[in-house]
Amino acid sequence: MDLADFLMARFAEDEAVARQLGQMWALVAEGDRSRLDSGVREGMDAVFSVADGAPADSAPSRLVAELDAKRRIVERVTDVARASCAVCDEVLALLALPYTGHPDYREEWRTDADRAPACTGCEGAPPAP
Repeated sequence: MDLADFLMARFAEDEAVARQLGQMWALVAEGDRSRLDSGVREGMDAVFSVADGAPADSAPSRLVAELDAKRRIVERVTDVARASCAVCDEVLALLALPYTGHPDYREEWRTDADRAPACTGCEGAPPAP
């Protein structure tokens, strides 16, 4: 499994979770929603609501759109990366960072910046702890 395949598999898993979250959010009673801070409630509605007219078991439209955008990035970068594009490789590595705890994640996919210790002498950088 290469990094692009790994990402596509994780996006598919995320979409399945998004579908379940959308169903759960739809089941939360309006009275319970009203107890949330208005900013939290609006944010949850924005993330977890399904598109108007969509079936109740649809995945939340914003999460699906985000996953679709990530898939398209991987597809585009993978096409370009065949020409050995260092930036493209880094884009894939950065997209994989949220999945570092997954058992199929390979340490070799980390970018050099993610492996480097905190900067102790870089101009303008905060001191390392």
